[in-house]
Amino acid sequence: MFTFGREHELKCARAAFKSDKEAELMLLVVNTIHDLLEKKINYTEAQEVLFRGFTEGNRATWDKTGSWILKMRKDYPETEHLWKELAINSKAEVRFRVACFVGDFPSEYQNELYEILTADKSKKVKRQADDKWDYFKNPDQYT
Repeated sequence: MFTFGREHELKCARAAFKSDKEAELMLLVVNTIHDLLEKKINYTEAQEVLFRGFTEGNRATWDKTGSWILKMRKDYPETEHLWKELAINSKAEVRFRVACFVGDFPSEYQNELYEILTADKSKKVKRQADDKWDYFKNPDQYT
């Protein structure tokens, strides 16, 4: 999996926040990704941090965490289960975040997650999934 390196990624993460305290969870996610790549930890340990970053993080943190989870797919196909777990999270805000990535999911489980999200009890989640899906399927309509 490609990264610009731990130090560069940490520098970019810090730049997105006013203080290291605000960046704490994002810095943890970046360090966890690199620890995983360096085989200092296993996927199960990394998954716990990724889950936290996605569910507890602010906009910058959950968005970047989602991007990392997508990048990990090639080397860690288990990420499919993490997306499914997030898609049925008890918090609508978390399910909405998943819907933001619906067009980016691998084809193997993209339709399944789209169906889960469009059947959601939250109108906001459904609308986001539909809008992202439409944008993914019909990009020419949005240029």
